[in-house]
Amino acid sequence: MRPRFSIALLSEDSSEPTWLGLRAILEKLLHRFEENGYTPRVEVVPVDPTVRPVLIANQWRSTKQKDEHKKRELWRYLARKIAEPGGFVIFHYDGDTTWARRAEAKTREQFDREIRNRVAQVLSGARRSPDEIAQMLGRIIECVPFYSIEAWTYQATAKAIALCREKHRGDDIPTFEAWSADRTKLDEVHKPKEKTCLGGEHNEMLGKSVAVWDVVQAGGSMMWFVWSLHACRDLEDALALPSSGP
Repeated sequence: MRPRFSIALLSEDSSEPTWLGLRAILEKLLHRFEENGYTPRVEVVPVDPTVRPVLIANQWRSTKQKDEHKKRELWRYLARKIAEPGGFVIFHYDGDTTWARRAEAKTREQFDREIRNRVAQVLSGARRSPDEIAQMLGRIIECVPFYSIEAWTYQATAKAIALCREKHRGDDIPTFEAWSADRTKLDEVHKPKEKTCLGGEHNEMLGKSVAVWDVVQAGGSMMWFVWSLHACRDLEDALALPSSGP
């Protein structure tokens, strides 16, 4: 069966393994999100290569004039994607604070200013009503791990411990054991990628091994992301529809 809906997964991270790990986490969440279980009705795709550079290192937040053209390309791409009948966007950027200090994070304010407001301006050029624009903007879903994506990929603690033992002579096994015992701790680690021997090198393998619903039940930033998925009515409606024929 061919997918009926397409989710463009955008990430500030330049690493393809990290994108693949994030996609694996998203697909596991979508599996539970659908009432009747996962079906091929949804495909998760990378962003167009033409706009990929402006995502790296959060250039989309730049206020420099030299970056304006690249940002405009991104706004137009996002507007096209969410205007498609089956088009959605999940936009990953790191919270850049710990979960407990999330109220201090500037990233969400920057996202509203540099993405939502600008995409709304692009959509308004096609004489759409305010209600239509608001509904389309709801198809841009923020994915914000606190402090960073490793707060999620490192939740695959059993796999991480095995990697520490296999590749780093057991370094940091006690750290991952502590995170396994209390899954709320990782959201409170400042720059977790710098705290272990694994770095971001194994994010694809780790993402595929995360027991996502154990993490969601612990609360924190992954639960917040699940709430964001459910808050998108168009996505809920899309996933509830039966699959079409082949």
